[in-house]
Amino acid sequence: MYDGRMGARRGYDMSTRAAARERTREQILRAAIEQLADQRYDDVTLGAVADAAGVTVQTVLNHFGSKGGMVAAAAAFFATE
Repeated sequence: MYDGRMGARRGYDMSTRAAARERTREQILRAAIEQLADQRYDDVTLGAVADAAGVTVQTVLNHFGSKGGMVAAAAAFFATE
């Protein structure tokens, strides 16, 4: 935001970005749990989970690395819910 001073910059707050990342992660995990409750592991695709979560497959991979990583995180998340 410009405050009238030449070259003035506002500080960057990482907490907003971190909160958004966590919300996205939870959306993916909830979508994965829903898919895994309805289908066998082999029938669940990263694309279907991504679509259900409203993100891209690349976003799912950025968060979890692989289908196995996503499923492990979903199981851990489910256990804490």
